[in-house]
Amino acid sequence: MAFNPTPVDANSSEDTQKACQNASRRLKLENGVDCKDWKGIHTIFTVALQEYFRVLAEKARATDGEVSLDIGSLVTFKIVKRVEEDAEKDGNLVPVAEFRSGIKQIVKNDAITEADE
Repeated sequence: MAFNPTPVDANSSEDTQKACQNASRRLKLENGVDCKDWKGIHTIFTVALQEYFRVLAEKARATDGEVSLDIGSLVTFKIVKRVEEDAEKDGNLVPVAEFRSGIKQIVKNDAITEADE
């Protein structure tokens, strides 16, 4: 099967390309993963994100409750059950992303983000 990249939103394509190119360099240096095509990085990230939430949604439906998945010190993905007076929305499953210390540190510390670029 030929490579079929996921679409990149036209409004953010420049930032997406830069982030994926940076990730490509880091993956090669730090993890020994050589992915030269930035669209490959974007595709892997997009598909993995979708699958994280598919797994959580399946688990939330099976347990009828809140479920979560930590991705290292970066982010916690959750699915919570909406509690509302509006009977139509009450009980709906809602996806949530809570950023953890690894992301907060990058945002807070300019030296880290500059060094990573």
